[in-house]
Amino acid sequence: MAKPATYDRMAKIIKAQSEHLDKDLFIIGLTRGGLIPAAMYARFSGATLMGSFDPKKETTVLAPTLMCQGGTTLYTSDFVFCDDILDSGKTFRTMLEKFPDSKFAFVYVRNKTWNELTKAEKKHIIAIPKKIMDDHYIDFPWEQWDSEPINDEESL
Repeated sequence: MAKPATYDRMAKIIKAQSEHLDKDLFIIGLTRGGLIPAAMYARFSGATLMGSFDPKKETTVLAPTLMCQGGTTLYTSDFVFCDDILDSGKTFRTMLEKFPDSKFAFVYVRNKTWNELTKAEKKHIIAIPKKIMDDHYIDFPWEQWDSEPINDEESL
């Protein structure tokens, strides 16, 4: 069963979750679904949006530390990887293996997946996601390709 998600609903969830994020963290969106949530987490928390990371491309790798202007060293414990949904947990576990000190923020999580996570894995999730039923499919706004176009003659 498809459940549409709106930007307003996601903003409300992410704003509430962002109250728990430290401004000194660096937000990284997991492509593709995590890009918009990452920008929202950064906006609402005041943290820095670092960009994106594609966990499926083996050639795309972040170093354990990154050198920034001014010689500041960033450690993966300062990173918050963001995604729209913690679906099966596969991407989360892959990222956790690559970046064992990092943190994660998800907008939604499937009940079954949440219940299967260990306490050690849950410690890395710093924004508690909204739980959804296992048989529900979230139709995110950026995936709604068949939406009606805006009629320029109508008042917005």
